[in-house]
Amino acid sequence: MIIFGAGVIGEATLLACRQKGIPVEYFIDNRIKGELLGVPIYRLMDRPHPTVGFYLTSPNISDMIMPLKELGYTNWLS
Repeated sequence: MIIFGAGVIGEATLLACRQKGIPVEYFIDNRIKGELLGVPIYRLMDRPHPTVGFYLTSPNISDMIMPLKELGYTNWLS
């Protein structure tokens, strides 16, 4: 799984995934860099992979949906 958003909601999502045994490959975040709890954080433009699925973790998901659509990504959940 790739989590889009490495803020507070993204961190909570990562912890929930770990509790359920769901592996998280990396985060996508265009503002936060580095890593979160050992999981790397990349910018969307740095990880082009149009068939990958994203879990969007923001109260303003429209900020995430537009860049995804512009790059051809269609597989996402919120």
